[in-house]
Amino acid sequence: MNIYKKHSNDNPLYSLWKSTRQKCQNPSNKSFKSFGERGILFHEDWNNFDVFSAWALANGYTQGKTIELINKDASFSPENCFFSTKFQHHGMSQSRLYTEWRMMLNRCNYPSHKSYSDYGGRGIKVCAEWQDFLAYKDWALANGYNDDLTIDRIDVDGNYEPSNCRFVDMVTQCNNRRSSKFLTYQEKTLSLSQWARELGVSRNVIWERFQRGLPIEEVLRAEKHAHRGESHYQKLITFQGVTLNQKQWAEKIGITPTTLMKRIRNWGVEKALTQPKSR
Repeated sequence: MNIYKKHSNDNPLYSLWKSTRQKCQNPSNKSFKSFGERGILFHEDWNNFDVFSAWALANGYTQGKTIELINKDASFSPENCFFSTKFQHHGMSQSRLYTEWRMMLNRCNYPSHKSYSDYGGRGIKVCAEWQDFLAYKDWALANGYNDDLTIDRIDVDGNYEPSNCRFVDMVTQCNNRRSSKFLTYQEKTLSLSQWARELGVSRNVIWERFQRGLPIEEVLRAEKHAHRGESHYQKLITFQGVTLNQKQWAEKIGITPTTLMKRIRNWGVEKALTQPKSR
């Protein structure tokens, strides 16, 4: 017997369609208060079972799965729904893979998440298939996942989906961020993180040198200054359209860097840089 026989209560997909539609449209349905009464609608085209059925079978439905909302406050529609096994006894809720999956969903689906503005807020979505953990797990294990790697989008403006994702180490992922800075020296182009690893100094050291406007040879110097470390007196200060570090400002107004630091702490930048030198 064909379990997908049209318009029959013996068809599990038809039963799912009917029950979901009732939640949104029938005030006497026990779930209407949680759905229809809250303004959650059933997509107009899906009122036709054949249309719903065609979408469902093309988007991961198999017998035993239930339809879920990505955004729990939005309506049932193709862009806001996925199919999930109702009770997933995968035994992986404490695993790193499951935790990473949940974090991926949260930053794309929930406006209250601290990183939503960089993901869901920019229109980045998790594909419908990966809303189901078991489907994501199968893809991850078949594509090189291990606990030392993290998921990375090849196109940083694209979605989380099989064609745009890979597993990489943290350095590679940092290099793929929109904010990554790349430097070219002697025909070699690397990110700050990659240069730091190659030279054996910290990324912050290279960044501070770059911010000071040093020549590229100095920025990518392998050794550190021996005295007091790289960052001493390198805080940048902008005053009247001029940007210098603390040591440079001190030399410009004829006082020691230590005195300038004390002035700024006690008086603020403007007075510290305009008060005449004490005699």
